[in-house]
Amino acid sequence: MNDNNTERARQEHLDECLTEWFKDGKGKSMLYVGGHLRFGRNMQMFSYFWTRHWRIDVIEIFHDNILQLQNIDKIHELIEGDIRTFNPMRQYDCVMFWHGVEHLEKSEVPKLLEHLKTYADSIIFATPNGEYEQGAEYGNEHEKHLSTWYFADFLELGLKCCSLGNEDEKNGNLVAWWRRQ
Repeated sequence: MNDNNTERARQEHLDECLTEWFKDGKGKSMLYVGGHLRFGRNMQMFSYFWTRHWRIDVIEIFHDNILQLQNIDKIHELIEGDIRTFNPMRQYDCVMFWHGVEHLEKSEVPKLLEHLKTYADSIIFATPNGEYEQGAEYGNEHEKHLSTWYFADFLELGLKCCSLGNEDEKNGNLVAWWRRQ
């Protein structure tokens, strides 16, 4: 599966996993964690929400990615910072951490999840489904995969989860979410 087909499958996967969530129209403001324009990826997930008229702020830790994103007019606010220490001045309907938690130590994620719940009505994580080794890319040490995630890991955090593909396959994907009741 090439990258465009993979991203399209991931978008369809998101629709399938979160059908009820999107159907009720809840959510129009999003904090999107991590973003870049390399390889044509990530922009497809941005456009997924742009076409649904979401107001999207982006927080990104790597300065070179900030420079790439600063001229994207669909981004409402571009923030250079670390999601682990970010304290916004507003609430968000959703925080989307698309293929991001694998870049953190697994032990950091429960604390991060609780922190995100203080300013988000819903949280969506996506990650490779199982083992997927990756080092620094394009000079960005934050691209290293520091943890491996399986379906059961997200259930242990109290999240709902669905999978695309098989564990430990390159294009395998997990989507996990929490939504305030």
